[in-house]
Amino acid sequence: MHDYPEGVWYRTPREGYVPEGRQRPGGFTEYRHAFPFSMFLTNAEEDGRISCLGVFYSPTGPKVTTAFRVVYRNYQPAIDREDEIDRILHVLDQDREVLESVRPEEIPVSLREELHLKAPDAASIAFRRWIEDVDMLDLAPV
Repeated sequence: MHDYPEGVWYRTPREGYVPEGRQRPGGFTEYRHAFPFSMFLTNAEEDGRISCLGVFYSPTGPKVTTAFRVVYRNYQPAIDREDEIDRILHVLDQDREVLESVRPEEIPVSLREELHLKAPDAASIAFRRWIEDVDMLDLAPV
């Protein structure tokens, strides 16, 4: 995990689903979070193919946020557009089910109020530290 002026980022060897019988492509996956409301996930393969998912969040109420997702890439995908949309909606529906089952609905403002695992929670820890530093709403305990 690395800090940069707008947030945090990290890079790992190429990740993601690989169909059975196919070799995982070389390259890298990069996650970049620009605080507070933007995230970019870039997959770069050894053959020069690059795809990026940009997600932009817009809070519209105390417990409601609209997410805008933009996918861009420098190649034509092997599946047709309807199949691609179905796959994306399937993943988003899985995410929605998980998020709607989380309790409590609101996370504590202070990191001291929760247990965290260093590696899996690194991005959320960095974001929460950023919130404590900015503390625009004066919510963090003194």
